Amino acid sequence: MQMEQAGREQVTIRWKTVKGQEVFAFLLHHRGTVVKKQVLLDQLWPDIDWKKGITQLYTTVYPIRKILNEEGLAIQIVNCDEGYLLEMNGTRLDVSEWEAALDGAPELTGETVDGHLRLSQQYRGDYLADHHYRWAETERSRLRGKFLQHAHRLARCRSTISIGILPRSACTFQKKSGRKQKSCFTRLPATCRTALKRVGCIRTGEASS
Repeated sequence: MQMEQAGREQVTIRWKTVKGQEVFAFLLHHRGTVVKKQVLLDQLWPDIDWKKGITQLYTTVYPIRKILNEEGLAIQIVNCDEGYLLEMNGTRLDVSEWEAALDGAPELTGETVDGHLRLSQQYRGDYLADHHYRWAETERSRLRGKFLQHAHRLARCRSTISIGILPRSACTFQKKSGRKQKSCFTRLPATCRTALKRVGCIRTGEASS
């Protein structure tokens, strides 16, 4: 996940602690809404008592604010109603930009397919893929499903290059919906292969075939 502020290149924050990174990711996940401190404690410090948890939370949020300031980001974490509110203040998030572009894309036709291919290539892998946050799994699955459904539409529109069969793990969303598992992508242009490889839809050997 990367952020971009107007007039600046994309920023990848380097965190000093694993917990600080997760607290920020959780607040960013709920950006624009107040996250109660109790919710943060339940999710991120479930095994310690409330008093010790609050102390841990305070000592974690302070350096997060400091890092954001040092990076020159306009993002703010505001104390609000027994919780915290993360305000983006014009900072753009790659996952939000991608989903907005996908939702606003024109109908997929022969004339618009190149733009849709670029959208597919912009998918950089699963949401928070480098971290195994359980609280992010629902959003991870939702975004992956949108990407795979879009790729299905591309496969139907462009049937030129065979890339094989999706593994079981990538077809989970089909199984849950009750649809029969089958070859999800039988033909796609080579420009889609990198994005598909990122979410495990094709094997390494197939990506270069």
